Amino acid sequence: MNQLKKIFIVVLMGLCAVLAAQSDSQSYHGKRMNSNGSAFEIVFISTENGIIQLGFSIPVNPQSVRPENIFLNGNPLNNNTAIKFNKTGKIVEIGAALPAGVVSVLVIREVRSFDDQELATEELDELVPDETIEYK
Repeated sequence: MNQLKKIFIVVLMGLCAVLAAQSDSQSYHGKRMNSNGSAFEIVFISTENGIIQLGFSIPVNPQSVRPENIFLNGNPLNNNTAIKFNKTGKIVEIGAALPAGVVSVLVIREVRSFDDQELATEELDELVPDETIEYK
């Protein structure tokens, strides 16, 4: 019985040490951070595998990205279009494929950053399926 108490105390002290170490650290995993004055713009677009993937310079406010604010070749996206964000909020995946054999235009309206900046560019043109374009 005495041996069992010693093991319990050692395990309890170990758990307390782990909890104490974690209380002093701050995890930013999955949290969106403010821009620190950076411009809110699109840095890349990928149209591969039937998904439109947009990369932003700073985190996007997910509440501002709605299908009715995104137009593909002049038509708003269907309300059932899947829109996903990565953990940092800088990459948005839109579950819509570009039409094959057509040069497309993507217009994004009223999309705002996490710290409420307006998007610098709203229109992306000359898009074709299965390509990635990087913007400087």
